[in-house]
Amino acid sequence: MTSWLEYPQLSDFPPHSLQVCKLSWRFAMPRGSKPGERRGGRVKGTLNAATKIHRATIAAAADHGLTPLAYMLARLRDTEEDPKLRAYMATAAAPYVHPKLAAMELSGPSKGPIVIDANIDPGEAYVRLLGK
Repeated sequence: MTSWLEYPQLSDFPPHSLQVCKLSWRFAMPRGSKPGERRGGRVKGTLNAATKIHRATIAAAADHGLTPLAYMLARLRDTEEDPKLRAYMATAAAPYVHPKLAAMELSGPSKGPIVIDANIDPGEAYVRLLGK
């Protein structure tokens, strides 16, 4: 095994080669782009594939007079369609068919606490419930 002393040392190189090594960084190719300069990539405003498909689907549905809900339900009911897409369509159509339930705040008289009287006759409770 060779020791580290057997590898070339800086003193083994002629002085001119060391100067070239020190100056070589000045002549390297520039890295990155200047501020405001664009290099490569997609041209501004070009649509990606998913957006093109999405817009074409919407245009086709509009040409046939379908509403978004009717389109989603048609894709949902198509048994030949991908199950993942059918599940997505069911999720997307659900708010239009089944509205979300609103949260309700329960309180007693004049927005106070609810008082439960466990020692009440069932007949009397029925009469109170009907408000008679």
